[in-house]
Amino acid sequence: MNPSAPLLEVLLALTACAAAGYGDFEAQLNLLAPEELIAQAEDHSWSDCATFFGTLTSGQNGRMTVVDISAPSPDPDKCMFGHCGPNNFVHFTGSGTCTRPSPPDGCHSYVKTSYSEACPSSALASLELGFSNGSVFTDEGVVKRCQHFVTKREVVCFEPPSGAPQSCVCPA
Repeated sequence: MNPSAPLLEVLLALTACAAAGYGDFEAQLNLLAPEELIAQAEDHSWSDCATFFGTLTSGQNGRMTVVDISAPSPDPDKCMFGHCGPNNFVHFTGSGTCTRPSPPDGCHSYVKTSYSEACPSSALASLELGFSNGSVFTDEGVVKRCQHFVTKREVVCFEPPSGAPQSCVCPA
């Protein structure tokens, strides 16, 4: 998977919301030049993710996910009253690939969930990073097929700048 694809999905979502007349996302899109956005997206290393999300477990026993439950929606139909989203943006699925946080606006909630071995590894193995698999998660950032097998759930929050996210007080 192209490491810049998830960030590009966020940019497309913001662009769609701006085109639909919901919010002033143009200012957010103009914060960084396109080459800077791509460079940041490609700089999403495994150790960089651990800096933000803590220890991540991958491989055969890697039944863990990290999901931004505050991401702007890529679907313009979900934009209303000046707000697009929220939608689930998948950052980690236990596969060994991770996308660090890059919140484009406001304080985003990132849910790190660990699952017991009762959660079928097949429920996580095919998940891709980005918005494409956001619908397999609950609004609380838990894989629907494994919601009864949660062993630990942690929430951390970050806000812009997207290239150097800062901790923020999680929304209530």
